Amino acid sequence: MSLKSLRPCLEVLAGAATILVTAALSLIAAAPPAHAYAVAAVFPPWWSAGEVRLAVDPIGATSAIGRTPTIVTVYGGLDLQQRLRNAGAWFILDPRLLACGPGSEI
Repeated sequence: MSLKSLRPCLEVLAGAATILVTAALSLIAAAPPAHAYAVAAVFPPWWSAGEVRLAVDPIGATSAIGRTPTIVTVYGGLDLQQRLRNAGAWFILDPRLLACGPGSEI
């Protein structure tokens, strides 16, 4: 077989691998946080650290900020996730997925 005849097969395999990886990552990200009162909130990327702080401070305690100031770990009450969404958070994730969350002590 020549490389020319293998190219369509390689393209199909690359496409299938991309779909599988994307689906797996989506399922992981869609999983609810293990603890309702400790979450990682992802805010819009154009928000400044000050805007994120203003949105989060009335809701809960911020314990960690991600590599970008728009990803924060927040501790709060049982309605924490809904309050963060109402404040502008795009995603609510388990903070352990981002390696910025609580360990086994919770």
